[in-house]
Amino acid sequence: MESVEPSVEQMVEPLVDPSKRVDVASTPGTLAGHGRTIREPEPFVNPSGADTDRRLIQLWLHGKSEATKEAYSSDLSKFFDFTDGKPLRIVTLADVQEFGARSRPSATGTG
Repeated sequence: MESVEPSVEQMVEPLVDPSKRVDVASTPGTLAGHGRTIREPEPFVNPSGADTDRRLIQLWLHGKSEATKEAYSSDLSKFFDFTDGKPLRIVTLADVQEFGARSRPSATGTG
């Protein structure tokens, strides 16, 4: 029998208590019943100091072996093709997960 992976919603659903869900739009300032303040998003912080994708990649690859740099460069090229050249600062977790899922070899070996 073939195993079917559960969806993200199916994996997360047991962790979410529906009675504790909050309509954030109707509770400005605090989470109802939790006493926690809803904070405004922090301004973008760039801890790497890199102002371009190219510079960020250079920093990431610094000190790696030439073979590793070549392998990572190949993977990055495929990723940038997959995201249609989306700048790294706006790449989402979903982009990375979808790329990873599509990049994995299939069970039949034709991946």
